[in-house]
Amino acid sequence: MRLLSWARASAALLVTLVVYTPACRAPTGPSQGTAPPDLTEVVDAIFFGSGPLAHPDRDCPLDGRWAAYPRQSAVALVLASSVDAPAEQSLTRTVADLQQVIDGRFQLTIERTSQVEPMPRLNQITSADVSDAQIRATCSPGASGCTRLLFTIDGMLAGARCIQREGTSTRLKNHEFGHAIGLCHIDPTRIPDALMAPTAGALPQDRFSLLELEAIRAVYASSLEPGATREDFRRAGLIR
Repeated sequence: MRLLSWARASAALLVTLVVYTPACRAPTGPSQGTAPPDLTEVVDAIFFGSGPLAHPDRDCPLDGRWAAYPRQSAVALVLASSVDAPAEQSLTRTVADLQQVIDGRFQLTIERTSQVEPMPRLNQITSADVSDAQIRATCSPGASGCTRLLFTIDGMLAGARCIQREGTSTRLKNHEFGHAIGLCHIDPTRIPDALMAPTAGALPQDRFSLLELEAIRAVYASSLEPGATREDFRRAGLIR
């Protein structure tokens, strides 16, 4: 990860540091016939980039701490004019899935803007499809997209900017949105197709998987707060 300055942070509460998530390539699918993992391994992978299911390119927002939006905040996913209707429909389903598992901790909504590449304000996540030249200039070599995160002074997530190369899949847009709400990469090659599908019997496509949603539900239903450490998660029984 790299730290980049964002000179025009739009609120005084924001730190002028942006965590840059590098090298988000097109997500790969899971392999067949793998034994189901323990839910604690999924939690460890997507919240800390650790454990047997962690992806080599872990790309976690924070090192060893849970990154999330504050309780009772209202977070808007703002879609640029470059994001097409199928992607909007997919992201709408993803937001609906998340609302079911985050235990009312914060509220997610979706908005449209006429801007081609909007910049986020406080508690906004922007998503835009941009040119290959913009991806090469902004993201790490070989990346298909990347996410920059804003944090408040006390370390809470305060917004994010997601960009994806024009023509990439809706799955990548959901992937970047996952980073925008504080999630790390998971290694899908060790998880059966059925468990990685967004709904029972469906093929793995572009929403959070059943396992990922259950892991998110377990964490958000706990008594822990954003900023909790990996050791806090262990004591709470969320990881081993």
